[in-house]
Amino acid sequence: MSSTTSTLRLAVQVRYSAAASSSDAGAVGAPSDPEAVLIVDETGDLKKGRHTVGVQRQYSGTAGKIENCQLAVHLVYATTAAHSMRDTALYLPRSWCDDTERRTEAGIPDHVRFATKPQLAARMIEAAVTAGMPCR
Repeated sequence: MSSTTSTLRLAVQVRYSAAASSSDAGAVGAPSDPEAVLIVDETGDLKKGRHTVGVQRQYSGTAGKIENCQLAVHLVYATTAAHSMRDTALYLPRSWCDDTERRTEAGIPDHVRFATKPQLAARMIEAAVTAGMPCR
């Protein structure tokens, strides 16, 4: 296995670890402003090839058009004084979810299922609020 494949496998395993996901909600300082807001944003990372987890031709706001890219959904905690990234979820397109061989090669666990970007955002918001992150 190449080091790139090992790194991708680790990134996927960490991202899809329920324990890592729930503990990340308070990792960068303790949020304490009840007037803070949670901001959701999607970011595209343009890619060549097809081996990076989640890459396919899809619309990327970064490029402003359909490109070969990987997409992620981010949750940011923002106050009037500062902001910090609180969570990130890799968007795994249906084509990846339905391709058993590709999933196995990338180390994507069997329990990971297709979720739309709004569904990923809702999960992150719910986890943050359930963990007690103060916000409006």
